[in-house]
Amino acid sequence: MKRWLVVIALALVALGVALALVFDRDRSHPAAPPPLPYASPSPSAPAAPSLPPDPVAFGAPADAAAAAPAPAPPPPPGRTLDPAIVHGVTDQLRELAHQCMAVMPPGMRGSAPRLHATLLVSIKDHRLSVGHAIITMLGMRPDAAARIRQCLEQRAVGIAADASGERDGDAISLPVDFAAP
Repeated sequence: MKRWLVVIALALVALGVALALVFDRDRSHPAAPPPLPYASPSPSAPAAPSLPPDPVAFGAPADAAAAAPAPAPPPPPGRTLDPAIVHGVTDQLRELAHQCMAVMPPGMRGSAPRLHATLLVSIKDHRLSVGHAIITMLGMRPDAAARIRQCLEQRAVGIAADASGERDGDAISLPVDFAAP
């Protein structure tokens, strides 16, 4: 019998709270206008675009299409490498980026292009080697960014560096971020 009284009391309290919330909401917010009836588009009306127009396609400068550089993501949890090793690998990737971007016409470059990369490296016998590279180019036209990304991803595989003092390991994630040369 006591259980039923407790259940009924809890139900009444819940009902009271729900009613208080409903009445309080009705007093603080005016009633919304009724929804408009569905109207089918007329055949003469142009269809609304589903995506915003590409500013480059409409003759806007290339910088208008460049997205603001996003802040560098925090390093993933797990193993960290000696900063000297990371610096050496970053310098090699920066040199490759310089080579890949040397053939790009000046108009394709944004005002402040950046390179974000995640390199998957392995260490064996105190030698680091890049096995896979995921490159993102920011701040430049999409077609130019795709060409630079492809060039860098192909050339970055095989970057090697001395890793003295580091233990062997596979699939170590190495985030890299710098202003593109």
